[in-house]
Formats: sequence, C-alpha cells, structure tokens
Amino acid sequence: WNPSTGLSNSAISNPVATPASTTTYTVTGTSLGCSATDQVVVTVLPLPLANAGTSVSICVGSNTTLNASGGVSYTWSPAASLSANNISNPVATPVVTTQYTVTVVDANNCSATDSVTVSVHQLPNANAGPDASICINNNTTLNASGGVTYLWSPSTGLTSPTGSSSTVSLSNTTTANDTVNYILTTSWYGCTAKDTVKVIVKPVPTANAGSNLYLCSGVNGQLGTISTNGYAYSWTP
Repeated sequence: WNPSTGLSNSAISNPVATPASTTTYTVTGTSLGCSATDQVVVTVLPLPLANAGTSVSICVGSNTTLNASGGVSYTWSPAASLSANNISNPVATPVVTTQYTVTVVDANNCSATDSVTVSVHQLPNANAGPDASICINNNTTLNASGGVTYLWSPSTGLTSPTGSSSTVSLSNTTTANDTVNYILTTSWYGCTAKDTVKVIVKPVPTANAGSNLYLCSGVNGQLGTISTNGYAYSWTP
C-alpha cells in the first residue's frame, strides 16, 4: 500500500487506515511475479461541533432545560434524572449536582461529545426566631438566620426590613391584643425559603394608686385597692 501513512501495516491485504485527512491509497498486488494496482479513496469527514449548552445552577426540587446542538441525533447520559435522553432539549431534575454528557451524531454518522454541569443548591434554613409579646409603644428585636439576604414583610414598625436583625416598634395605632405576623424570606445562591414569627401586642394596664391619704403620725393607712386584678405591683420608695 502507498502511502503507508495512517496505515497499521502497509504490507497486508487489510490494513486499518486512520488518515488525518482525505487520502488516496494505491495498492499493488503481486502474484507469480505479475503485479497490478488499484486505488481507494478514504474520505475524512469533519466531526460535528457538539455543544451541550451552558452550565446552570438550580435549587433542589427545581428543574432546568438542557439545550444541545450540532447534530441530527442526541444521546444524554446519565439518563435517570432526564425527561428523555434521546432529544436535544430534555428537562433535567437532578437532586444533586450532576454533569451530563451528550453524544451528538451528524448526518454523516460522525459523533462527538460535550458536557454540561447542573449545580444543585439546597434551600436555606429560614429561621425568623421565636414569637414575641410587646406592649403598645414598646419594642422588641427580631433576629433571623439561615440565609445570606433577608426580607421582612410587612415592613410596618420595622427599623430594618432587609436586615437579619430588626427592631419592632408598634405605636398606639396598633390595637391591643393584635397579632402581627412577620414573614421572613431568606435567600442564598438564588434559592429562597420562608418562616413566620408572631408579635403579639399586649394592652398597657391602667395604673391606679388610689386616693391621696392624710395620716396622723404613727397611724397606718391603706394604699391602693384591695383587688389586684391579676397584676404585679411594685411601689417606690
């Protein structure tokens, strides 16, 4: 065989040809001192430009559509978390970060591969803190955790609606025994979660020290009233 370039063995009848470009091979066959020649053309076709698309990030429980191009048929692997593995644009729903490889075949039956990674992020552990009780015109602090960014809703009475720590100060426009539900939305890597904290507004008691007293030296007098109404009292001095 001539040329011998790209052949596994140029002195046998059936060498394996691996040319880098289209090549015409001439074979000379000899028998009983007589020889003849023939030619064969090995045409080298270009590989398809396999493109698996751009790597993406999703939240656990979400999905994304893969988009491959470059051929006439496609095979994706692994197939377990795909809506189909033999189309160009399957829907991927992985539960962990997964690298998908697509094999692209063109009209000449030539194939090439490419890969794309779908990164899966867990949801943040949103924690709005324990429920709280305050008196009208008093305040308390809400403390959130579990995310990178925070958003409180409603923003009524909050000093920092977008902070992890925010002071709640409800004015006397809020009715006693009202409950205000603050919804916390936390996020990281674009994934969000919610939690709720209750702020219960307690009424301010009406203080009554009783009537003024006039006492003679050495004589006792009763301050206030006999009924306590379930309240706690502290006198000073």
